Amino acid sequence: MINKRIITVLGILIFCFSINATADEFSKSTIQVNGKGEITAEPDVAYINISVETSSKVAADAVRQNAEKTTNVIKKIKSVISGNDKVKTTNYNLSPVYEYNSTTKKQYLKEYRVVNEVLVETYNLDNIGKLIDSTTTLGANRISGPRFGIKNSDELERKALVKAVEDAKKTAETVALASGTNIIKILRINPSYNRPAPHFNRSFESRAVADSSTPIEAGDLTITANVTIVYEIE
Repeated sequence: MINKRIITVLGILIFCFSINATADEFSKSTIQVNGKGEITAEPDVAYINISVETSSKVAADAVRQNAEKTTNVIKKIKSVISGNDKVKTTNYNLSPVYEYNSTTKKQYLKEYRVVNEVLVETYNLDNIGKLIDSTTTLGANRISGPRFGIKNSDELERKALVKAVEDAKKTAETVALASGTNIIKILRINPSYNRPAPHFNRSFESRAVADSSTPIEAGDLTITANVTIVYEIE
């Protein structure tokens, strides 16, 4: 019972302190500014979704055909990738496919479809075209990606944040100078990040990668940091 009372009192004190801090901020003269910082870097990793889709009127046949092709595709992937590259199954689905008969006004079972999807994580970006080409010749008929990224982006995010703060500071100084006021201190600062988006992301059908030299260009990725700062002024 005593513990509950202590917790309740602490909660009230924290709540009151929060209200006072907020009220204190709004009782002062302030300016709020936004800052943005960007860091551009080359990606060092690519993610590719490679799928084998098979179909048959008999479910067991669709499963067997898919297993044979997927086994060959995975063997080929493992022979092409190296070092810290990885491959893992991300999705397996067996489902019936129905079609509507306009004459009988009924649906009928057309076939069974099996999809087996693996995700390849590769750091050899120059080898992606070869990877795509080699798997499609063995039965891979759905390829999504590549999705490029930066494996360890923490340091780049911090550099982008520094730029964002500097940008916000310059804006605040400009406003203060133009308005004849002085900046006293920071009352509040809220940072946020925009993760790098891939510059290349598309899906391939098997016929779309028939060329033995599929061109893949990674491009650059941009890490963006945003910051909102509230300054006290006088």
